[in-house]
Amino acid sequence: MKGVESLSAVRRAGQRARAARRGGCGGGSTAPGGPTSSSPTPAPTPTPNLGPPNVVLILADDLGWGDLGSFGNTKIRTPNLDRMAAEGARFTSFYVPAPV
Repeated sequence: MKGVESLSAVRRAGQRARAARRGGCGGGSTAPGGPTSSSPTPAPTPTPNLGPPNVVLILADDLGWGDLGSFGNTKIRTPNLDRMAAEGARFTSFYVPAPV
């Protein structure tokens, strides 16, 4: 679930960046000897615009879980599907209320 974990990490990083811009991360000291108004204020790091997530849903008739190379099949070669499974998240447990 590499893709899911990396999305969570990006969200946490964005939340930390927004909190830092609001001053929620210990913004600066006003105690004597602390920064003065002439101190340069560091510019916030812009968060990348990731856009909407890319989702590919593949529906196949009579395809079992062991029919793809990404699930261990060695007789049928599926290199493109294997690469997609390796680079993204595989959701293997779900419920379909009706046949497609």
